[in-house]
Amino acid sequence: MEIVFYKSKEHPDYYLLYRSGNNCQPERMFQKLTHTGDFPDSGYFFIDITEVSFILKTDVNEKFFDYLAEKVATNHIPNEYDGRNYHAWYEFKNFEPEKWLNDFAAYENRRREEFLKANNISLQTSLF
Repeated sequence: MEIVFYKSKEHPDYYLLYRSGNNCQPERMFQKLTHTGDFPDSGYFFIDITEVSFILKTDVNEKFFDYLAEKVATNHIPNEYDGRNYHAWYEFKNFEPEKWLNDFAAYENRRREEFLKANNISLQTSLF
């Protein structure tokens, strides 16, 4: 999975996050979203972005994409672009992908342990 951070023109500390499979073409998608280059009428909503700021390549599960928006982003401006493959406009003070990935792994482990603990208690209750 690759996550591309496109910088907002109106709010420079905010980003549109685009999730793609491996080998995405961020510049091509930039042209589609901004209706420039080879894609003046791409069929996508026009989104006022200035550049491809970061590309994060990872092999973690797709929940990480939502984790970035829900847990890591420091601020959010509501908009109509949020969806399965897009999250917009989210503020990130620092770009720290290793820290994010480590925190996500710890978060997933805590959730898994809580789930197992809750199911173990209910299983014991139902057996006796």
